[in-house]
This record gives sequence, structure tokens and C-alpha cells, in this order.
Amino acid sequence: MNKKIGIVTFHKAVNYGAALQCFALYRAVKSAGYDCEVVDYLYDNYKRNNTFQGRLSGGFKKITEYILMYPTHSIRKKKIEKFLRQNTTLSEKLYTPQNIADSNQIYDSFIAGSDQIWDLKKTGNDINFYLSFVKDAKKKNSYAASLGELTPSVMECLRRQLLDFNHISVREKDLQEAVEFETKRTAELLIDPTFLIDKIEWMEHAVTPKENDYILVYTLAKSPDLFSFAKHLAQKTGLKIIYLSVRVERPLHTKIVSTAGIDEYLGYFSKAKYVLTNSFHGTAFSIIMEKEFFIGLHREAHMGNARMETLLDKFGLKNRLLENNLELDLNKTIDYELVRSRIKQEKESAFTFLNKIITNIE
Repeated sequence: MNKKIGIVTFHKAVNYGAALQCFALYRAVKSAGYDCEVVDYLYDNYKRNNTFQGRLSGGFKKITEYILMYPTHSIRKKKIEKFLRQNTTLSEKLYTPQNIADSNQIYDSFIAGSDQIWDLKKTGNDINFYLSFVKDAKKKNSYAASLGELTPSVMECLRRQLLDFNHISVREKDLQEAVEFETKRTAELLIDPTFLIDKIEWMEHAVTPKENDYILVYTLAKSPDLFSFAKHLAQKTGLKIIYLSVRVERPLHTKIVSTAGIDEYLGYFSKAKYVLTNSFHGTAFSIIMEKEFFIGLHREAHMGNARMETLLDKFGLKNRLLENNLELDLNKTIDYELVRSRIKQEKESAFTFLNKIITNIE
């Protein structure tokens, strides 16, 4: 009888990166020849952040933002959900904090990850993302798990929840150090699952735009420096700007794409000449699609700079950081032959880790 693995992650988030990493990890486990499902888990904080009723408790600003974003947000949501329905297998049962323990009867092993599932602020302190509901510790594993700020409450949670894990891997260096310090356990540093799929396979899911050779701007948070650089780069190259947006603000007077699905997201990255982003997965797909790109770090450190810095450091690409320098030499291009060799090494480590999880299932 085939052993079944349950993936616990942010598959419901209306977020390109969350959906792409979910699919990629699912695809990696399936490609190894094992039965796998994404555990359809609806956590309370998701309802608070993604419904009008939930936003009512956030005050006038949150309600106004939700109303303004709703038309485009709802279209993206439908497209992302369709992609995951067509390309992954969700559990038949919808789980909540009240019944998630029932999944112990269904799965022979669990993998928590990837993405920021251990960020207590994002989950509303839901420790089920630390697999606290799993009764048999031998079933507990994480793949490239991540979080935001390493607060005292997060450090305590790492110490309490990860001690009995079977295998632990995380995505960022600072989190690896924190886990090993708090638990005195080994935590492997592994690449985001989106890198476990190569460009050719990603392109099978892409719908390419009519445009070619443009500057793609993709941001998840306000980034005045990045927008200024986009205008500077457009003037210098004569290329037009396409703004792939998930935000209410319209800082660039250019073509704005605000309802893209996963296929269109992949397509816009694939046809860009340059990519400017402050998103982790925007950075990841710039690398996967082998683009010339520049990264704007967040002004507040807790917004996720460590994620991008760890990723860039892995591939020797820290020179792609803007750091307020508007006079970057565009003739200095990325050596993607070197990057490909490093991705190959990272993939080998990742699949070795996944096989270790899978072969340990009794």
C-alpha cells in the first residue's frame, strides 16, 4: 500500500509565491513516486484577513483597503485556486483548528512548508503549522520552512514545538541558527521548492504576454527606491515598464497588470528584459527564468530582507541589490552558467532530504 504524505502550507493565500511553492513541493514529492496531498487547512487568521467580516475588526483603514482591493483580489483568488485544483491534490476533507487532529488517521507522514508558515503574526499564533496536532513525532518534518521576525515568542515556539521533529529544514540562515540554538538539533538549510522545478517545466504552465523585452516591476510592499530606479532604467534603456501589481497604490504611470493568474505571472517573468522586485518569489523566478534583475530591500528589516539576502548569497548574486545606487553598470550581466551549477547542487541536497523523509516512513 502506498504511503501518503500530507503537506501543510499556505495554499489558501491569495499570493503567487505561496501557490507556486505549494505546487512545487507537491510536484517534488509526487515525482519521487509517493502519494501526496495538500492538507486543506482553513486557519482562523486566514478568515480574519480575507473576508469582509474578518476585516471589520481591523478598523476603517483595513475595511477601506479591502473594499478597494476586492475586485482585483477576487479575480486573482479564483485564478490561483483554479491553478492549484488543476495541478495538485487537496485533501477531500476541509480541516480547521477544531478537527485538524483527524488528519492523523489519513497521512503516514507530514511535511510543514515551505513559505512563512512559522510566522506567528501571519498565522495568528496557530501552532498547527508547527505540526502540533500530529500525535506521532516520527511523522513530523519540515521542508524549507520560513518566518518573518525572530521575536521572543517565536524563539520560544521553536524551542517547544520542534524538539521532537523527525527531520527539520528551513529556508533562511538566521532561522537555521535560531532553530539549532533553541533545540540543539540539526536544521538543514535548503532551497525554496520553486527551484526544484526547472525553467522548461515552469514554462509548460505559462501563458506569455504579447509584449517582449520590457522592465517588469513586481512589489509586495511600498518601495519608492525601486520605483525611482524603474523610471531611471526605462530612461536609460528606452524600454517600457510593466507593473505586476497586487497593491492599491499606482506609483507608476504605465501598464498595470493586477488580475494575473499563475500562468500569466510566469509568462510576464519569462518575457521580461529586466525585473525589479522586493519579493522573495519575485527574486526566485527572476533567477529561474534567468533574467537580469535588481532587488530593493525593505526599509524595515523584519519585512523579509533575510530571505532575499540568503537566496542571493547562495547564488553569489548579492551585487543585484540596489542599495540606493542608481548608476549600476548594465553591462555587468549575470553568469547563469555558474548559477545553474549552484542550483543543481541545491536540488541534489533538497531531494536527498526529501528522500530521507520518505524512506523513514514505516
